[in-house]
Amino acid sequence: MGPMLIRMRTFVPLVLFVLCVPSFAQDAPPQDEIVRGLKNLETLAGAIQAVGTLQLRGMPMPPPPTCDPWGTPYRFEVTGSGYRMVGAGSDRQFEASWGVSQQFTGLEGDAVIQDGRIVRTNRIWLHRYVTAGSASEEAERSLDGVEAEVAAMRHRVLLDLGATKWTLRAMPHVAAGRRTPGPVDLWGTPYRINVDAHKVRVVSAGSDRKFDPASWSQPPRPDPAEDLIYENGRFTRTIDPEAVFRSAEKDGWPDWLPQPVEERNTAAGERGVDGEVKAPVVVARVEPKYSEAARKGRIGGVVMVEMIFTKDGKVEDVRLLRSVLSSLDLAVMDAVRQWKFQPATIDGQPVSVVFNLTLRFSPTQ
Repeated sequence: MGPMLIRMRTFVPLVLFVLCVPSFAQDAPPQDEIVRGLKNLETLAGAIQAVGTLQLRGMPMPPPPTCDPWGTPYRFEVTGSGYRMVGAGSDRQFEASWGVSQQFTGLEGDAVIQDGRIVRTNRIWLHRYVTAGSASEEAERSLDGVEAEVAAMRHRVLLDLGATKWTLRAMPHVAAGRRTPGPVDLWGTPYRINVDAHKVRVVSAGSDRKFDPASWSQPPRPDPAEDLIYENGRFTRTIDPEAVFRSAEKDGWPDWLPQPVEERNTAAGERGVDGEVKAPVVVARVEPKYSEAARKGRIGGVVMVEMIFTKDGKVEDVRLLRSVLSSLDLAVMDAVRQWKFQPATIDGQPVSVVFNLTLRFSPTQ
């Protein structure tokens, strides 16, 4: 029988022994394949963003067909609840287990998004093989940025702020006659354009899609519904994104873009603990990095991981139990692998323990 582990939660021992399941090392895949795997997930995340943007504009239609990095066309299906998009992976064969929410290993599995959520992914596995300073690190950074943008779409105010940003970028082009990205703002409302001998004025109705000329001479409220005005080469009416964000904080934070979690370390058998149990004590702690993508997207929340503290005071077998956003989840997992502990003991003898750790990221930190 293998070594026994005590299961603990936030340094409070539970009276359970758990069998440790050994893990087996795998040969590192080629870096170009890791890049393909990350680009595959980025395409799927981008599809969530594209569909969400179309729905915002009242145009619920699928994104244009495209192929995954291995040359297989993605499957895009309209379902009873919304939509589903699937990438076949490196083996170019679609599987039958799309409804199973899980992390998988390798490049052959099908990656799935459904109704704006990540259902199947190999994100954690891919991260293990990202090499600093390489194309895989750049590919992961690009994926982090897209996922953070998608996550921000979960919050209506942040979604409207994103639409505000792109509308403001478009308005000078509209005034110049280039009409990019089109004659409507990001909420789908046609711009109101007035041209005379002395001025060119372009007005967006904002998120409420209603023009309010009576308000144009008044200071705007911190609200994406306010009308935006570009006149004679400058903005004469706009909103302060920081003020909008601060006013929205009282509404709480949404379910951002969680990824599937990993199965717990369960055991074939468990029994009570006899003797005096002392919890492990941290002697060296590395703080997780608040990713730049998450910071820009103002994304935060609670990440929970499960890990084994060995009787040698080291951390092994870190598993994700609660997800917020991939870049934050992985930051926690990377950090806790570097922690050092005085081991837990039973009657003075060091033992390995299973421990659940919860860490919170604040979107204002």
